[in-house]
Amino acid sequence: MRIPRPRLTLRWLLAAVAAAAVLTFDQAPEWTRRWRACQAAAARREGSAEMYKKSAESSERRGLPAEAAFDRQKEAIHREAARRNRWAFFDPFRPCVLDDDVY
Repeated sequence: MRIPRPRLTLRWLLAAVAAAAVLTFDQAPEWTRRWRACQAAAARREGSAEMYKKSAESSERRGLPAEAAFDRQKEAIHREAARRNRWAFFDPFRPCVLDDDVY
């Protein structure tokens, strides 16, 4: 005797999607808050990176290569943090760093 095989139909697929939506509906405010927090942190880090970039350019014009190199290094750190924060929402295992505080 054969074991009956469940059929995957469009009706069952729509029911599964509806069930998933109902089960995750209560998480929507938390996701929205996390999205906004991560994007705001990324914007702040981009602003800091731009500030360090301008500072490095100013140091290069004044003939201070050590200070310019330090500012370039800080700029790279802030750009990397901004990139990570932009994608932190999509990876639940990656924390969103908000001004040295992990969200």
